[in-house]
Amino acid sequence: MRVGDIAIGRAGDKGPTLDLSVVARDAVAYELIARELTDTAVMRALGASAVTRYELPGLWALKFVVPGILGEGIYSSMKAGMHWQKTAISALLDVELPRRNPGIPLVCVRPPGWTAPHSGGLFAGIRNWARRAEELGFDGLFLGDRMLASARGSEHSTSIVYGASMLEVTTTLAALAGDTERLLLGPLVLVLPYRHPIQMAKTLSTLDVISDGRLILGAGLGWNDAEFAALELPRSERGRRFEESLSLCRALWRGECVSHAGTWAFDDVALSPLPVQPGGPPVWMASFSPGSKLDWSGDVPESARRPLDRIGRLADGYVPLVYSASGKRRLEPVVLGRAWERVLEAAHAAGRGRRDIDFVYSDWVYVIEDAADEANCRAALDGFFDGSWEEAQATYLIGSAEDVAARIAEQAAHIDRIDAYVLTPLGPDAGQLDGLAEVRTRLGSQPVPTT
Repeated sequence: MRVGDIAIGRAGDKGPTLDLSVVARDAVAYELIARELTDTAVMRALGASAVTRYELPGLWALKFVVPGILGEGIYSSMKAGMHWQKTAISALLDVELPRRNPGIPLVCVRPPGWTAPHSGGLFAGIRNWARRAEELGFDGLFLGDRMLASARGSEHSTSIVYGASMLEVTTTLAALAGDTERLLLGPLVLVLPYRHPIQMAKTLSTLDVISDGRLILGAGLGWNDAEFAALELPRSERGRRFEESLSLCRALWRGECVSHAGTWAFDDVALSPLPVQPGGPPVWMASFSPGSKLDWSGDVPESARRPLDRIGRLADGYVPLVYSASGKRRLEPVVLGRAWERVLEAAHAAGRGRRDIDFVYSDWVYVIEDAADEANCRAALDGFFDGSWEEAQATYLIGSAEDVAARIAEQAAHIDRIDAYVLTPLGPDAGQLDGLAEVRTRLGSQPVPTT
């Protein structure tokens, strides 16, 4: 995780003494760096003989004074008044901070990325969006997977679930992996039954290599009738295909030589190169169809419980859908809590525990601070949402940063702990990232939900 900003320079008139300040992005991150960046850790990282540390909790900052280090060895080129660029500073202070820390959830973002038939400049916008997200200290960036130009809720439905498409997700992620350094990257979600497992395992392994182990695989079964029909795949077999495909991918990622006879048949297949992450990327799995009305009360209906069992058995993270674009409503918080309980029950039955599976809160939001923001939000909704402004407000999280954070806390009131957030702005305005950064800060001040 990116903890904040680092500044470095010669310590005034102190000769060869170096001043190093590390500023955290919030109070939670400050607690992390205060624990990890001890004077001994920094002394070892800089190759110094002595380091004095000063804690500045009111500023969420640590200051380190390193005497006698300038003008020697790798620091000989530093001169009075010279300040290094942040990228050089990050390389200088190569102290390994934990990517995950209990009690500190990841906060990730997802650009909407909707396309038109002719979308010149679209990727440049997404690339700039990713760069800005990394600058602001977000932990990860995810992209959606849309096969067709538009989709309706079901074969016999007139309700439009999405009215625009997106760039092909693995290609786009590969480009972003080469353009970012720290962000976790992944699809949310990649429809596994649409792809051959050998080709998919190879593609995702390559993505993990390109990103140096930053890939998270958001994986789904697929839900749209038109997409399955276009690919000549039986929708009724999607659950079986998903489990079979994921099992094969994981075997290949472990470096096994695999022979298989099932939906796909092959002999003595092995993968190279293997993913950077041993055994492959973590797999986040979703539940509930975007075409579902989510008009349930009190508990998840029987018809929607089988996927929760699958998630408990197989997933490293659970990413439930909490809104219905077709139903123009949100999932009841009590139902969300019951869904999570059922996932954990299935995990325990499979010999797994709470630490083996993360709860990932994902939602579509728009932070509104003035009339211009509201106008931009309305314009963005016109591109894909088939409903009124009032229906959009009932479906998505639209309001001030404080309002958005409060509604997230209300939605997750029956969740024991949120391990990661994925926030998707309704529109492509890069300025929304600043609003989401404020939401992130306010989420850090929310009490941990308890049931």
